[in-house]
Amino acid sequence: MSRKKQTETTTGAEISAENAPVREETSAKKGKRKTPKKQKEARQAELPPLADWYRLDNAAKIYPATSQQDWNSTFRVCATLKEEVRPELLRQAVRDLAPRFPTFFVRLRTGFFWYYFEPAYSTDIVSEETTYPCRPIPIFGSDKPVFRVLYYKNRVSVEVFHAITDGSGAMTFLKALVTRYLALCGVDTSDARWTVPDMRDVPSPAETEDSFSKYYQDLPKVSRKEPKAYTYKGRHSQDEPYLRLISGTFSVSAFKKLTKEKGVTITQYLAALYILALSKHVTWPARLRPVRISIPVNLRRIFPSRTLRNFSLYVNVGLQVTPDLTLDDILKVIVPQMEAGLQRDALQRVFSQNVKAERLLALRVMPLFIKNIALQMSFHRYGESRYTSAFSNLGPVEVPPSVAEHVESFGFALGGSRINGIGATCVSYGDRMTVTFTSTSPDNGVQADFFKMLVERGIEVEVESNV
Repeated sequence: MSRKKQTETTTGAEISAENAPVREETSAKKGKRKTPKKQKEARQAELPPLADWYRLDNAAKIYPATSQQDWNSTFRVCATLKEEVRPELLRQAVRDLAPRFPTFFVRLRTGFFWYYFEPAYSTDIVSEETTYPCRPIPIFGSDKPVFRVLYYKNRVSVEVFHAITDGSGAMTFLKALVTRYLALCGVDTSDARWTVPDMRDVPSPAETEDSFSKYYQDLPKVSRKEPKAYTYKGRHSQDEPYLRLISGTFSVSAFKKLTKEKGVTITQYLAALYILALSKHVTWPARLRPVRISIPVNLRRIFPSRTLRNFSLYVNVGLQVTPDLTLDDILKVIVPQMEAGLQRDALQRVFSQNVKAERLLALRVMPLFIKNIALQMSFHRYGESRYTSAFSNLGPVEVPPSVAEHVESFGFALGGSRINGIGATCVSYGDRMTVTFTSTSPDNGVQADFFKMLVERGIEVEVESNV
């Protein structure tokens, strides 16, 4: 298909039968052509059925309840291309993919008993990036989808309200967006047809399911009691209250030599190093509380699922720190904690308990404003006060050769936290691994110590920041 023909597919900013993807058909009788009316009817017949509304999945329910006007749970995935982004083609790519990702193009609505999603037909969500990352996404009263697409020079970013998906789902959408964008630029992306979601595909029910409910079992209750963790606040600046990103990129193969020496995984090693960096900034009497890291687990790797909605859970690991703490000391404690938390039975007990609570009749008939109070109390009791920082490792990002040829790197960043002053992520692409810290504090001592310890262990690190 020529570039001209590709770029003339749709021009509106609405999802409709006119711009829905269709497969080419041939008439049964040679030379017979369909009239425009029949062509439109054929398109409508091939449209995937859009649900009138979607329930929030089990993990999503906490996010609207804890949102505020100046904060909600937002994160970012991004791709840095080798050429500058062409905005109109990026907008076209978003329009083309809208029918393919129905659970992304939704807006939040308030019912009497629960929040729910309904289709958002606007695709006017693409803009140039001109301010700080992971700003709160308007979720109440907005007619636009609860995510945004940004571009800056040669970078494409997708910022998502966590209620619609997790990091794995967001990265799937980003790969599809980049692939479609490159196709509109004239790149032959045919090798991506069966590995990246395609605009010609009909959304599968498996992609829109609530996998928490699918794998729910009526299991014995599990205790969630944990002491409060050390809270890293850092120094806050009223003059510059924006989110600061500091990223360090280094060789995957070189880093794997370190993990092999210790006999641990990449996530275990990085989490231990993060705890060690935080420990250098804990003073008495704050040392009475443990430094604890909350690590999201992609449940799709344990419970087979193709869902593009949330399907992850958290495992908290940590210990009480001392001035003479070493990396080996930390690994001895957190590796068994992580291995125990990652057991299939342990994970299933935790999320089954969440689903069971949601299904209680007393909770189901409770008005939403009372549910919000209960969810906020649960968030404070079991949420961010129980860990010092989140550390999310998306793992390796893989794309087909035709796409890889045009992509320099992928990135991942958490938004700001209501309680904890710092967060961290990791993602790798090829032989390059990037660890990104996000913080609202001008202090960067923890980040500096983390990368300094990598350098001391023989790892060359390229550091960059948005400040």
